[in-house]
Amino acid sequence: MSSSAIPEALDPALADRVAAFTSDCSSTGSPIACHQLAEFKSVVHSDFAGSFKLYYDSCYSEEKGPPSGSQQGIVTSPTGARFYPPSCFNLSRQYLAGRGVEKSDSGAYRALERSCDQAGHVGACHHLGVMLLSGGDGVRKQEGRGARCLERACGMGDVTSCHAVASVLLSGGKYPGAAKEGGDEKERRERIIEALDKGCKGGYAPSCFNLAGFYKKEGDQVNFNIYKAITEGLVKSGNGSGVGKLQGGLNKRVG
Repeated sequence: MSSSAIPEALDPALADRVAAFTSDCSSTGSPIACHQLAEFKSVVHSDFAGSFKLYYDSCYSEEKGPPSGSQQGIVTSPTGARFYPPSCFNLSRQYLAGRGVEKSDSGAYRALERSCDQAGHVGACHHLGVMLLSGGDGVRKQEGRGARCLERACGMGDVTSCHAVASVLLSGGKYPGAAKEGGDEKERRERIIEALDKGCKGGYAPSCFNLAGFYKKEGDQVNFNIYKAITEGLVKSGNGSGVGKLQGGLNKRVG
């Protein structure tokens, strides 16, 4: 992209930044600069074919020479190549949406796997886990591995992943570390509570709601009242995430 391709309506400071990472991407191949250029192409120009190519190159870079520019966030693969995990994550989203490329579950899977397994990108681990729980076109269902990916994302603070882990456990599916389908019920109970509590403490209202329901089912009125009150507080204030899923049905479903 030449400087003449930068929209005149852009703030001058932003235009300067765009020109800088355009130059860095073309001259040095910096994965971070190319990622920034891809975001600009996608968001401002809706040039998804252009952003796809840049994300792909930054995700599957085979550059092994002396690093150039900022290396913050750059990961070295087992082959010694450096790549940028957020590019892999954005690449997966374009594969799933069919933006700039034909839709491909398997293409998204490979990008998410690279970003999660080799770099621990929290968003990639969450989406990889969700994908593995159900499988897809060219993607084999692997419930145990999917749950492990979600647990990893939960451990990094992603509250929706914590909630998803609990959902796997509540459904009776195989969970990480279980020797067989179903596993030990005492451990299952502890892990359900732990996952929902993490989600709730992170402000994810559906986790608080489900934990209240879990304790109600067990006949634990004290803990039921605690988590029901937390859920109602999040819904009333609107401060928690996932609140929209509960508004209008809280008392009917939990009270």
